[in-house]
Amino acid sequence: MDYSKKIKNRLLIIIVLVVLSSVFVLLTVLDDGFRKYDNKIYQITYEKNWKVTKSGKDSILTHKSGVLYSVKTIDLDETYRMSPLDELVDDILEQVEQDNPTYKLVNKEKTSIGKDAYEAYQFLYETADAQSMITICKRNNRVYVINYYATDDKFDIMLDSIKDMNYKFEILI
Repeated sequence: MDYSKKIKNRLLIIIVLVVLSSVFVLLTVLDDGFRKYDNKIYQITYEKNWKVTKSGKDSILTHKSGVLYSVKTIDLDETYRMSPLDELVDDILEQVEQDNPTYKLVNKEKTSIGKDAYEAYQFLYETADAQSMITICKRNNRVYVINYYATDDKFDIMLDSIKDMNYKFEILI
């Protein structure tokens, strides 16, 4: 009798270990290392070493290294809603430069953002010890200002991660 009880206990332990191992393998396979932040206006897909530090209409994500990725939404006045992005860019840049007087414009290019390839402009700014890449796009009655900010020593290192976040950026409304 004792022998059969020992066998049953061992079988039970083996079954429990197999089940736990299977659950662990499933969770590992299903976790692609990405998280999603969705505020019903836009969605950001980001690696799990980022953290949402401000949520709402305007959002900030902070990487564990200290670099920032922010999205600001601007609701357009009636007079600007029909204007193409080309006509809005200069006004937005003027505001960015007023808000950040130490920024020096290094590069400006027309590009796209998101899987849906929204028309966008991208601007690279430098300060004495940091860089800021600002991407601006317009969809419906809003302008989205996406800012990647990092110190010089981290900017290039994190750039692939930022490009991936920009590619996966989705406007929901």
